[in-house]
Amino acid sequence: MNYFYTYTLTNVFTSEEILTTDGEKFSINGLEEAALLLEVLNSGYVEQGEAPRVALTIKPIMVLEETV
Repeated sequence: MNYFYTYTLTNVFTSEEILTTDGEKFSINGLEEAALLLEVLNSGYVEQGEAPRVALTIKPIMVLEETV
């Protein structure tokens, strides 16, 4: 089995999707990149004295390998 995930960054006030991935192969580095992007996007709001606006949603997807 291979494990994949999609993640979506969403503006929590407008429900606008900022970024959605298509099914990344599971890796800790990929999740760290998503978390870093979330932090960077929200830091701009926090620096202006506003509440963070971006939420990260991660959906796991399990893909079964076909045997030949």
